[in-house]
Amino acid sequence: MARTSKGRAIVISPASNMTNFLKVGYATTGVATGSLLSLSPIFDSPSLLQLANLTMNMSPRSQRSSRAGSQSGDDEDEPELAFQVVVFKKITNERVPFGLDVDTITKFFTGLFTFSNQERRDEFEKTTKNLIGNPKHHFLAITALVFDADVQDIVHTIIAASLYTHDQSNGSFIFNLGVLERGDPKVVC
Repeated sequence: MARTSKGRAIVISPASNMTNFLKVGYATTGVATGSLLSLSPIFDSPSLLQLANLTMNMSPRSQRSSRAGSQSGDDEDEPELAFQVVVFKKITNERVPFGLDVDTITKFFTGLFTFSNQERRDEFEKTTKNLIGNPKHHFLAITALVFDADVQDIVHTIIAASLYTHDQSNGSFIFNLGVLERGDPKVVC
């Protein structure tokens, strides 16, 4: 007797959550931005949930004088969550949030390493900049919205990031993955 089988779809929750996160704008604009809370089902951790629920502490004057209103939702009574998740492929996309550019991303990754000499550091920076500019590489960052005194505005400051590429045949290759263990000493809370 011949065996027959029926195909059925299996939905893996974490992957579905990531897909849902990316659909919110990524498919049409090339940039997905959401709260850290939106990714918490992928990595269910009480400490991550606590971080995801932290809100920004901004005075009403700071809110009026910055772009914070344009980065937050339309509801002014709802506090802005402190941590954001940003995913994009093309650094040249005009929708990439303020504070994320080739130089800041390169500076973040370079700051995670100690180099034996300046030549190796320069080579690493050049390679990183080339990969950031390559439209086949994805960039995922967890950022904190921080007031930058140099530009007198709220900017996305990288807390954790990954620079990777995905190939249907060979899987993913992660070029850089990093997390800060300390805050920036120039930032005053």
